[in-house]
Parts: sequence; C-alpha cells; structure tokens
Amino acid sequence: MEEKGLLLTGGKVYKGGNFEELDLLVKGGVITGLDKRISPEPHWEVVDVTGKIVCPGFVDIHCHLRTPGQEYKEDIKTGTMAAVRGGFTRVFTMANTEPVIDELEIVESLLERIKNEAHCHVEVIGAVTKGLKGKELVDFEKLAPKVIAFSDDGKGIQRGEIMGQGLKRCKGLGKIIISHCEFEGELPESEKEWRMVERDINLAKFWDASIHIAHVSTRESVKIIEKAKEKGVKVTAEACPHHFLLTKAEILNCGTNGKVNPPLKGERDRKKVLEGVKRGIIDCLATDHAPHSQREKNLPFKYAAMGMVGLETAVPLTLNLVNIGAIKLERVIEAFGEKPYEIFGISGGKIEEGFKGNLTVLDLEKEFVIDKDQFFSKGRNTPFNGWKGKGDVYMTIVDGKIKYRGAEENVY
Repeated sequence: MEEKGLLLTGGKVYKGGNFEELDLLVKGGVITGLDKRISPEPHWEVVDVTGKIVCPGFVDIHCHLRTPGQEYKEDIKTGTMAAVRGGFTRVFTMANTEPVIDELEIVESLLERIKNEAHCHVEVIGAVTKGLKGKELVDFEKLAPKVIAFSDDGKGIQRGEIMGQGLKRCKGLGKIIISHCEFEGELPESEKEWRMVERDINLAKFWDASIHIAHVSTRESVKIIEKAKEKGVKVTAEACPHHFLLTKAEILNCGTNGKVNPPLKGERDRKKVLEGVKRGIIDCLATDHAPHSQREKNLPFKYAAMGMVGLETAVPLTLNLVNIGAIKLERVIEAFGEKPYEIFGISGGKIEEGFKGNLTVLDLEKEFVIDKDQFFSKGRNTPFNGWKGKGDVYMTIVDGKIKYRGAEENVY
C-alpha cells in the first residue's frame, strides 16, 4: 500500500525569503514535493490553503510546561496542545521546575514523558546552576547530549565568575546559555536588566562564547546588544509580545495578569524593543509562557505570582501588527520560524524537499478575539483577554501530521 501524503494546494510558500505560490507535498513526515501544480493521488489528504501563508514550523524557544512537579499549572499534554493551537511545532521548556532540571536522571525522565505525551516537538533546557541557586555549576558534560541549551531562567546569575565559567564550559560543548538578566539588591529597577546584559555580553566576549539574552524589555538592553553585535560578539536575543505591546500603565487595567518578570516598562522601552525586533537586533520572538493557578494570581499585587500565558496569543497578536503595518511579515516568520533553528543548531527552518514536514500555516485575513476561557492551556493568566485583531494560525503540521486545524478549532 502506497504511503499516504498530505498535499497543501494554492498557498503562498515562504521559501528563501520570498513568497511563491506553490503546492507542497509531505510524505513520510518529509517534504517530498514543491511545484506550481502537483496532481493529487486518491489516497492523499488534500488541503486547499489558497491565500494562506505556509511557513517553516514556528518555534517557541522560551516556555514553561511546569513539568515535573507543577502539573496543576500546566503539563506536557495541555502545554503542547496550547503550542500547536498557537502555531508552534516545537517548544523549549525551561528548567525552573520541581525538582529543577539539573541532573541527568531528571532530564531522561522528562524526555520519556515528552515522547509519550507531547503533541509537538519539545526540547529540554537544563539549569546552569544546581537548584537555580547560582552557586554551583551543573554537570554540563553529562547533560549536554540531552538538552538544547542551559538557563537559570527565573533568576539572574548574580556572580560573574559563575556565569563566566558556565560560558567557558558550554562553549567547549557547543551549547548556549540563555541568560535571565536581572541583578538583585539595591540597584534601581530600571538598571537591573541592562547592567547584567552588559556584564554577560562582556563575559561572552572574553571567553569568545555564545550567549542568548532572554525576554529583552529595556531600551538600554537593545542598544547594548546592537553595539555588541557590531563588534562581533556572539550574542543573540529574544523579545516577548507583552514587552512590545504593553507598558506598566496597563497594569491598572489588567492587575496581577500584568505582573511579569522582567516587569513591564515605559513607552520608550516598549517602542525600542519593538524597533529592535523590526530591525533584527532582537533575533527571535518568544512567549515566556508562564501558566499559574488562579489562586496564585488572585492575591494582592505584591504577593501574586509573576508571569502570563502566551502560547495561544503570541502569533495572532504579532500578526495583527503585520496587518496594521507595524512590522513586516517576513521578519515575523524569520523570528519565529528561521532564527531559532539557526541559533540552536536544529535541523529545519526551511521549506525545501528533504526537510521535515514541520509547517505553520497563517491566515492574515482571519479575525480573532482572545478568549481565555477557550484556551487549551490550564493557565488563564493573560492581560490580553478580549483583545481583537486580524491574522491568526490556520493550521499547524508536525512531521507531516495536522495537529491543529483552525477552521474547526481542533487539536489532534
């Protein structure tokens, strides 16, 4: 019996930085055909995507699936259901779990669960320091073959000598540290991020190591990253939609759902972060998807948990910016669908014959209304509830299999 194929017809395929009207065939999980017209076989599944945009599968390089140990907030199944609904074919899950992902046995156990429970590809990020305490480095050599990168996300590594040694060892293993840049202590709130961005970039320069700056939120950080890139430092960075769509003024309306780490900043910062994304100074877009229970959010602001969900909102919110002319579609596709593969050494990020059939199909004409009660995620902590716009995910395809079909709002 001949293998069943999936044929997408009539779409605008993003290929080599351009859009081409091509049919696309996936068989055996691999792209096997790209042509102006591919005649379907009777046993193929044919999907008409005329007018839609077919992209390399989007990747969220920064999310929290809360597994192991915090499954009341999220688990692998619900988190990856949210991911494919949001257009992501691959996500990176952070190490600040219970227990922390800092030992080989924990990584291997998590990978086994991912294999059995996930709706999309999931990469594991290992901790930089044991218990995220910032004092003792993990066994990088043991963990490196099993993890995509290392990060103490949720906490900045306060001691420069610890970060420096981590960068040195990761360089030798071909791995990247994703840095949560935040100094603790007496510094003014406006300086806590950029001063650590500056320190960590200088350390990366000294060791000639690669470093990735997480969730950039200040204009000073953008300027430092730009200058470092001009000097040839191996630095990349990401930004999240909430940091270029919201300011701290919005907290008056959204309350604790606007409490995130790093905190929302002012209008000048918001504009500079968006400019950094538009110009490619900030390489990637990420969600920092951080689900919490209602109990943890329904507290006085000082005591409420920090973070918001983002897997199901990041792509439509960003596409709405495309529709109003605030950012180019090509830059969005590059930030979600090309740069993550390139930076972290993952096979993919291109639509060519022989590449895996991981694809995100966009509908720029589809109107959306964000409704937290319809999320597949367990988390409901979003400041974007009720937001409207145009541009959404039409379909998410993982290894040639349709995992989300927006016309029916179904995850498979």
